[in-house]
Amino acid sequence: MKAALDCTADLVAHLGGLIDPRRAQVYNEQVVSRPLLVTGQAPMSVSMIDARDAIAAALVKWAKHYGDPREYLYYSRGVPATATPERAAHVLRGAAEWIVTACDLGNLDDTLGLCRDLLRTPDDPTAWTVERAKDTYMPDERPSVVKGEKCPECGLLTIKRTPVGAHGEDPTFECLGCHWTPPAAEYERFRSLFDDGVRR
Repeated sequence: MKAALDCTADLVAHLGGLIDPRRAQVYNEQVVSRPLLVTGQAPMSVSMIDARDAIAAALVKWAKHYGDPREYLYYSRGVPATATPERAAHVLRGAAEWIVTACDLGNLDDTLGLCRDLLRTPDDPTAWTVERAKDTYMPDERPSVVKGEKCPECGLLTIKRTPVGAHGEDPTFECLGCHWTPPAAEYERFRSLFDDGVRR
């Protein structure tokens, strides 16, 4: 529990960096090199915003539950749009530290509620928790472009491989140019072809 709480503020900052269009790295998109696009808006995902806000709101909820006297203002509903990733991490680190110090792990109801809100929600696997956000947006192996293999549909060298998930899901393959994916009947053939060319 403490390890999860200790990393929560950094996870929120990481998500904020991916979301911020001024600072975000290209995320699961075709890389382009035309200079006119350098100042364009970086790609964002609404699910990243949902994950960040759900985790922030849960931290504030539990810090307040344990008597934290600080005012978190809008953080009880998520990270304010004007907050930088660093500012959000600073605010939420205080909430996480308060929870670690004040929580009573002997209180089974509190412990289960805290785990459900922040670690894993067994009755709702689509709910954003620290564990799910880490699995989704901080995998050990990042999505990568398959080197030297053209898309069978459009011919571009833009096949993206998303790695095996934490729960044993198969890797996925998608063309960043035309969004082609291998047909189910031929998945294994394409997997053996593409996995050999993954750029590490």
